[in-house]
Amino acid sequence: MFRKLRKLLHDHLVRPFKESVAPIHQVGWGAAVGMFVGILPIVGVQMYVVATLWVFVRYVLRARFSLPIALAMVWISNPVTMGPMYYGYLVTGNWTLQFFDFALQPVSFAEFNLAFDALLDRPELSWGQRIWRGAAMVLLEFGWPILFGSFCWAIPLSLLAYPVTTVSLCLYRMKLAQGEGISYRDWSRKHVRPNSAARVRPLPPEPDS
Repeated sequence: MFRKLRKLLHDHLVRPFKESVAPIHQVGWGAAVGMFVGILPIVGVQMYVVATLWVFVRYVLRARFSLPIALAMVWISNPVTMGPMYYGYLVTGNWTLQFFDFALQPVSFAEFNLAFDALLDRPELSWGQRIWRGAAMVLLEFGWPILFGSFCWAIPLSLLAYPVTTVSLCLYRMKLAQGEGISYRDWSRKHVRPNSAARVRPLPPEPDS
């Protein structure tokens, strides 16, 4: 089971970054957008939200982020991680909203998980239906603390996703360039696919050997 899950996450999360030919800054923004949307408790509609944001950014703001990378990042929330993530949002939201006297009564993870178990025990529902109904049920029963708690995680993690992605991808591409025996500049010219809306940023001049 864990091997299948690891392969699934690798194929949907890691592989798109390795195979991306988009400029690094587009990949970084794609990771940030995907991280933000992926953390929000809207499992079932996250890909539609990302696609809508891409259209808005592309045709209204005249900018770009990598759509495949953003779609890949929403896989951080999936049927396996959804329960623990949502419970973490509930705890975070409750702890934060205590200052406004708006918190719910503390709920254990076992009690919280019953909401998902009730759906998992219904074989007549598809996985998509279970995820959708589970998300709707959690939001209706626990409401604002979960939503508020998700933003407490989504904002800092999405801000962190950009620099982590750009630095990691830059190092990875440098390694690929070294493997081909060419400079990073030449590797970028050979493999990166710029576009009219977002060109590759100029690379610093290489020192004379």
